[in-house]
Amino acid sequence: MVKVTDRERAIDTLQRLYDYAWSEQQIAIKQSDEAREVKDFRAMDRHASYASAMQKIQQRVNGFARNLYFHDVTTAKEAVNGK
Repeated sequence: MVKVTDRERAIDTLQRLYDYAWSEQQIAIKQSDEAREVKDFRAMDRHASYASAMQKIQQRVNGFARNLYFHDVTTAKEAVNGK
């Protein structure tokens, strides 16, 4: 049996948190676009603010992963997006 280290667990947790924030950001962006189409500007602003908050969380999580564990959590999403 392979022993999982605390470092690997922490990186996995940070990766999951980053992935969650990324998916929430994508949902909020879509909802903001849909609210713009029906001219519900209060909802559009709310969703845009939430998307911005999720982007800030992503940046902080990636910063923690880079500073503490020298690991980049964004590479998995960039591979999916084709960047």
